[in-house]
Amino acid sequence: MALPYGVWVSDKQHFELHHGNADDFETMVCRAFDVLHEESGESGRVAAFSLHPYIIGVPHRIGALDRALAHIMSHDGVWAATGGEIAEWFLSGQGAD
Repeated sequence: MALPYGVWVSDKQHFELHHGNADDFETMVCRAFDVLHEESGESGRVAAFSLHPYIIGVPHRIGALDRALAHIMSHDGVWAATGGEIAEWFLSGQGAD
């Protein structure tokens, strides 16, 4: 089993490679989620964001993540799951068509 690894929405790439700021990261996470949420009307989607505590967890960045997560969780039907929880759900047969 393989779960998506969201390299296109990655704190490491955004902050270290592209030298982006926290507000732009928040916008990127929210926009990525909004597209996937809209597409989820046809079938389920996994919004996989690559986060590293030593990067996003610093005081001047963590608020952007908190606001993005609040945006995501404000939508009905969103399941905030770990990779392990998704795997358990799938292996239980609930993910079968």
